[in-house]
Amino acid sequence: MTPEMQISKNKTSRPSAHSMSGRERGFALIIATVSVLLMLTMLEGGVRFYKRNIAFQPDPDMIRSLRPNVREPIYVYETEDTLNSRSTKIPSRPFFLGYYRTNNVGLRMLENVEPKLPGEKRILLLGDSFTEGLGVQQDARFSDLAQRELNDFPSDGSRNLRILNAGIQNGTPSQYILQLRRYLDEFQPDMVIVCLAPNDLSDDSEFERNYGFILDTEGYPLYPRTRIRLWLMQKIWLLRYLEVFLGRFIPHAHDVLFPPAEPGIDVPPWPRILCAADNEIQNLFRRRTGRYLVHLRDMAESRQAKFGVLMIHYEWVFPYEPYHDAQFPNLKAELAQYGCPQNGPVHYNRFITGFLRENTITFRNSYGALLEAKHTMPSRKLWNYYDYHFSPSGHQVMGHELAEIVRTLR
Repeated sequence: MTPEMQISKNKTSRPSAHSMSGRERGFALIIATVSVLLMLTMLEGGVRFYKRNIAFQPDPDMIRSLRPNVREPIYVYETEDTLNSRSTKIPSRPFFLGYYRTNNVGLRMLENVEPKLPGEKRILLLGDSFTEGLGVQQDARFSDLAQRELNDFPSDGSRNLRILNAGIQNGTPSQYILQLRRYLDEFQPDMVIVCLAPNDLSDDSEFERNYGFILDTEGYPLYPRTRIRLWLMQKIWLLRYLEVFLGRFIPHAHDVLFPPAEPGIDVPPWPRILCAADNEIQNLFRRRTGRYLVHLRDMAESRQAKFGVLMIHYEWVFPYEPYHDAQFPNLKAELAQYGCPQNGPVHYNRFITGFLRENTITFRNSYGALLEAKHTMPSRKLWNYYDYHFSPSGHQVMGHELAEIVRTLR
């Protein structure tokens, strides 16, 4: 055999480094798949450990809810100087204030909710982050302060009243319908009180745009249209925080991977309803958020529960309430665009109170009490300087307002 023939034979008999049998390719695919799954599992475990103290979660039935039995640290930038208008300087880093806790059913409460006791009267409180009480000690929230005020007057039968705080950040009336579908049976409330905020129309519009709703025969939300996506995000924390990351830093990618359910719905800016005499936006409120409020009343009353609305107000329409401009660099211009500095909440108060009266909904407007507190002590801030939620002083005012509407409903 010539040397050339031997070389040719060796080339044909030796397997190529790039050729693999079907079995080898399958084995390599299994190894790669297992490696990827192992990496994702480790990442999922890392995210769950790092975020273990976060109670907030996506919810396929209620859009969002709180996980039960979670202790979450509270970090704030507020100081006695900023809260009393002695300074506008905030710390370079937030400081530890204490803990939020969720109870056995995922409410931001210190006590568990057990089966209803004989003679017990329950007040279900629905609201957003103002009601949830972000930025203050948990026992300093207005729901807890109202509970203590009611307990201090046993002669009027208030001692057997118990407030269940179901507030959750970004809550809004369309979501409260989803909550009430569950909570009417679970908690058996005797009163349902909705804390209505000036941005509720904007948030209702945003919920409909982003999540959509499957409607009942009367046209009210049954559950989110994006139910499967929310279920996946509830179960897979890595997916949940990917959505958060993309929404904050890569919005275009976010809209591709997490497209809105109803992209044609416009989200009106909330200062437009707060400060302007705008018939178009008021009619939109009647068709959307107002309609939800009326249905919430009907849902509560169908179970013999009394229904009321407590109006929440924002600091930007009150005197002597400076806020942190670096946190909201464009807000002053937006508020000025709709006449907030000149009008305050005059148009909003007139419209909302008129709507509630037209629909025979019991309500309490906290604006007068907040304004009186500002005139009594102008330097004391009723809203946090840095993050705009109620300060401890604001919660004190709102605690009495909540107790008063409870007494009215009784």
